Amino acid sequence: MNGTNLDKNINRLYLIHIFGNAQFHLVVYTLFLLSKGFTTQQFFLIESAYYLISLLLEIPTGVFSDRISRKWSMVIASVIGIPIIPIIIFSDSFVIVLLAMSIGGIGAALTSGTDTAILYDTLKALGRESKFQQVAGKMSWYGSLSMAFAGMIGGLLAALDMSYAWWAYFVAGQVAMIVKFTLIEPPIFRSTAKEESYWQHLGYSWRISTRGAAGYFVFYAAPIWLFFSIGLWLRQPYLAAWIIPLAWFGFMYAFQNVIGGFSA
Repeated sequence: MNGTNLDKNINRLYLIHIFGNAQFHLVVYTLFLLSKGFTTQQFFLIESAYYLISLLLEIPTGVFSDRISRKWSMVIASVIGIPIIPIIIFSDSFVIVLLAMSIGGIGAALTSGTDTAILYDTLKALGRESKFQQVAGKMSWYGSLSMAFAGMIGGLLAALDMSYAWWAYFVAGQVAMIVKFTLIEPPIFRSTAKEESYWQHLGYSWRISTRGAAGYFVFYAAPIWLFFSIGLWLRQPYLAAWIIPLAWFGFMYAFQNVIGGFSA
């Protein structure tokens, strides 16, 4: 494999993180769904379905990424996720939005960790795996900056019409998908010497993710992420109740992401 071509993956992954994290809609995500007439309970049922599907498929989709293709795992995630956006924008049906977000959980599982894996395999193939932490941190920084700027713009768009922020996210997602198609599949470096069946690989992945240090970090991160998510989703109606202009939401969100990106 041509190392020069493979080296292009790094800048392409930066672009994917920039456009993939341009989530203009997040600053009014809760408010937009509540504006459809959904109750807070229905909102959290929708979110629970999304995260539950994503959690249940985390390992099976990881096995697909490990054994079949990291690139196509990321592409399929976009193919699944992008059409869901206009469905959510136009539908006022709780059942339809619930189903759409459940399907979105499949896309989230497919992309979760895959960008990191393809980055590591790319660097390993180039003999530069020692640079992984540095490059991965830079990738996270670009993603956080993108979220910050998208948050500011999203708040301004939402002040005109909340759906505009969702349409901006829709466009950014399509750009990210186009870049994903240009990725070059690096060699997949397996940790086992012999070829495993799908079910053996699945069992091995489950054992790795639930035991030892990996299991500790998985179960440590879960409650942390739970409280973070609840705070994120409830903050929007709280700010709205204080009659904070929507345009300001994005600047608050931007500050949070700049801090997170700098830490990365």
